[in-house]
Amino acid sequence: GGLNWSNVSPTAYIYNSFSYTSPDIATAVSVGGKTAYTTNAGLSWTNGSDLPASGIAITTNSSGNAIVVGSGGNIFSSMDYGTSWSNNTQKIKPLVIRGGFMKNSSTAYIAGYGGSAYKSTDGGLNWKVIPTNTTKNLEDIGENNGNVVLCGSNGTILVSTNITVPAPEWTAKNVTTATKQNRHLAFSGVRGYITTSDGKILVSSDYGGNWMEYYSGSASLSGLYMLTESLGYAVGEKGNIIKITPAPPVSLLKGIRPAKLSDTHCEGDFAIAVGTGVILKSEDGGKSWKNI
Repeated sequence: GGLNWSNVSPTAYIYNSFSYTSPDIATAVSVGGKTAYTTNAGLSWTNGSDLPASGIAITTNSSGNAIVVGSGGNIFSSMDYGTSWSNNTQKIKPLVIRGGFMKNSSTAYIAGYGGSAYKSTDGGLNWKVIPTNTTKNLEDIGENNGNVVLCGSNGTILVSTNITVPAPEWTAKNVTTATKQNRHLAFSGVRGYITTSDGKILVSSDYGGNWMEYYSGSASLSGLYMLTESLGYAVGEKGNIIKITPAPPVSLLKGIRPAKLSDTHCEGDFAIAVGTGVILKSEDGGKSWKNI
């Protein structure tokens, strides 16, 4: 399986991230502020409204709310599944925000360089600083069963059980400092996964409290999505796509080798990945792949 991928990109943009609000509706953001959306589970894509800054990461919820963090500390929000966007007047500092997620229609988190982290309780309209006690560059933030987890440069993994106090305590859970960068974080059930710049996938089996190495490959990994505790995909350099399964734990699927893939998603047997000039899809969980 995994011999071919279908390229369904509307135009050759460099897609940084995308997010699904339902099995049929998704929005992708790119370098240069280009956006694209699908309403038919990725079968076709339409160019959306342009953003005035590059979109670095997008997070959405099932109500159609979407938040994009962009270059220059810009934050954009949408109430219509990413069809149109408004620019939040609040500028985030420092100016490089790398990742985030929406827990529900009101609560959202973002994190970025210089140890910066923020929380919103009004759907992204206003943001409050989360003290992190680190100056490391953060790539992503997540919450699971009361644990808030940060990941970033030099193998950084920080966990806090109470960020509502003025000075939250953070515990370092670094698996190895040899890792240059922990890039993306995803939770499903009790399990959490992190991709790294040196081709590793880390796993937690206690809601993000502790981490260990789960998979080691040769190509840098970035995007990550978990449908269940033991089914998901990780993507990265050279078109590499890693399918995370119960047994064997991880199997390698071959993508379009020149492409740098940055984000991924799956729903049942349907899987999709975005990257440099491509949006790719598979419709049978990797058993067979076709070019269209």
